[in-house]
Amino acid sequence: MPKRRFQKGTFVKRGENWVGMWRVDTLQPDGSVRREQRSQTFLGLSERAARAAFQPILDAVNAANHATPPVPKTSDTVARAVSDWREHVAVSLKPSTRRSAESHLRRHILPLLGGSPLADLTVKKMQTFVTTLASGQRTAQTIENVLLTLSSILSSARKWGYKVQTRKTARKTTHS
Repeated sequence: MPKRRFQKGTFVKRGENWVGMWRVDTLQPDGSVRREQRSQTFLGLSERAARAAFQPILDAVNAANHATPPVPKTSDTVARAVSDWREHVAVSLKPSTRRSAESHLRRHILPLLGGSPLADLTVKKMQTFVTTLASGQRTAQTIENVLLTLSSILSSARKWGYKVQTRKTARKTTHS
């Protein structure tokens, strides 16, 4: 049985045309699953119009697979996201960037936010984090660099399906 999955597809510009790509799993006679890439070229359309034309294709593929969007992981902490980030993202960074990021993690991010659930990172909690960094006699550049490292981690965590509080939902929760 093919794995259930939700596809967003890939969308690229080739020459003057837009191409939408997706994958289809087909069951082979021997019981194995073969994954094939399919594509659709959209001639003479703007990017927005081509994406709009591509969306029904993705909807049909996702409905045919009985796929559902990934369920967010809600109980994971910042430390768990950092562990995954180190394993999958940090390895591709330049050595000097990796050393700086490790310093940010060791000295600032993990001690202050490591045990916090990702779902609890509200705007208020992030502002408290920034205020704590600023009160420690750190330069504005250091604070910015620490926040860029944290942003990379949280962005990756969102892509991997972790439930990370977003600005929009954070506003709703803080004003309710």
